[in-house]
Amino acid sequence: MMLWIILPIAFAAAALIGYMLFGAAGEVYGTYRRQYVSRTAAILSELYQESSAESILTIKVLAALLAAMLVYLLMSDVMMPVPIVAAAVAAGAGGMLPDMILRRQRERRRKKFNTQLIDAMNTISNGLRSGFSLMQALNLAARQLPDPIGQELRLVCHEIELGTRTEDALQNLNRRMQDRDLQLVVASVRLTTQSGGDLPAVFKRLSETIRERNRVEGKIRALTSQGRLQAIIVGLIPPALGVIVHLINPALMELMYTTIMGWVLITLIAILDLLGYYLIRKIVTVRA
Repeated sequence: MMLWIILPIAFAAAALIGYMLFGAAGEVYGTYRRQYVSRTAAILSELYQESSAESILTIKVLAALLAAMLVYLLMSDVMMPVPIVAAAVAAGAGGMLPDMILRRQRERRRKKFNTQLIDAMNTISNGLRSGFSLMQALNLAARQLPDPIGQELRLVCHEIELGTRTEDALQNLNRRMQDRDLQLVVASVRLTTQSGGDLPAVFKRLSETIRERNRVEGKIRALTSQGRLQAIIVGLIPPALGVIVHLINPALMELMYTTIMGWVLITLIAILDLLGYYLIRKIVTVRA
């Protein structure tokens, strides 16, 4: 009799706990999904891609599942719980891959935009010297220059044609591209148009300043290239040594991935290796 009373209570408690756990997980996932879709949609809009943020999220989940399954199958013969931990790490790496690709595309586009900015400023300055208004000079640069800066300037001209002020349209461009040189240009244009200065001369001085800063940054990158290469070499030495020793004497390395102490040492080596790489890169990074 007591059993018939305890069992329903136990099942009800288990159902309640499960509902609370899955409900909380669902709320967390829902919040993450909304934030991720909003963030990814902004990146896709900046890249002018027709893919939807929902499809990127689906690819992200599938990549995480496939990476986890593949790593778990490859390490199924290794002692537990190493395959589960490795599968979890692989799932995280696989889920990050679509985001890394999108961010890499955005950074490449922004870098290309920055290299084209001087040509755009020279074109706008020449148009202003020829008697064009700022709107006409922007239109000229938008037609003559290749993408991505031509694409962005066409969007600026379109916003101006729809009634947006020129300063606000340029500020929207700066918000999209997040470029420090463009920020300087936009601030100078706003100040010059409000105070009535010589805008072509301002563009000329800005282009010379940006060109000189790019030259200094290129020189700094050349001087620190050896340090960056050393960081890569130092980071690759431990795994390369492990592979070489395993090929020469597998029995000697077998304890590293068949015992708990071995996996602890591997984890410690990985952490110290990444820390060393980070510190070397931090030392050789110079802000111009």
